[in-house]
Amino acid sequence: MRFETAMLTEPGDRPVNQDAVAQSGNYWLLADGLGGHGGGEQASRIAVEAVGQASASGGLQSAFSLANEAVLTAQKTNPALAQMRTTLVVLLITETQATWAHAGDSRLYHFRGARIVTQTRDHSFSQALADAGKIPAAAIRHHEDRSRLLRTVGTTDCKAEVSAPVTVNPGDAFLLASDGFWEHVTEREMEIEYAKSETPREWLDRLRERLDATQITDRDNLSAIAVFVHAT
Repeated sequence: MRFETAMLTEPGDRPVNQDAVAQSGNYWLLADGLGGHGGGEQASRIAVEAVGQASASGGLQSAFSLANEAVLTAQKTNPALAQMRTTLVVLLITETQATWAHAGDSRLYHFRGARIVTQTRDHSFSQALADAGKIPAAAIRHHEDRSRLLRTVGTTDCKAEVSAPVTVNPGDAFLLASDGFWEHVTEREMEIEYAKSETPREWLDRLRERLDATQITDRDNLSAIAVFVHAT
């Protein structure tokens, strides 16, 4: 199979972009540094670079551990970065199977037949409220506690949530997105624009237009990676 990729990362209305996106071999990676802890820009970059240097044969849990250790090491060497944290979502495709892992509220969506068949669940207080039935899932996007994360890279107890392997078919697609992106584009809108798009770049451009149409002020950093799966 062949994979076609497009990426988007922008600061939004913030002075610094603390997101990081990359593709490295069989890995697609997106991280969103936590601005409230200081050093978010460095944490996201360090995590992405560490996973990018990992071997696919080691698996995602091993790659995540490398990312976490790299951030923890950087915390110790620079007191100004002692509290830095980042979310991280990673897609790994080997031959005909895909697995993904995440910590925090950066998401992965798997599309098949122009529909979302799987999406990650946030490690956030608002997601926990939705899981407990205290708020509807649709309320996660704009809940007052949506930024309270329960799991992040840069803590000694960080452990990635890893998916079961999934068979990948030609025509499938994946979308990795930071909260600054998915908070303002609904899942149905993602599906609609995916169905209209012939390339991942066109898909991201269409979703970017949706974001602009919201006319939201004080936008967070926004990042996304789109991956189309093609027959060889």
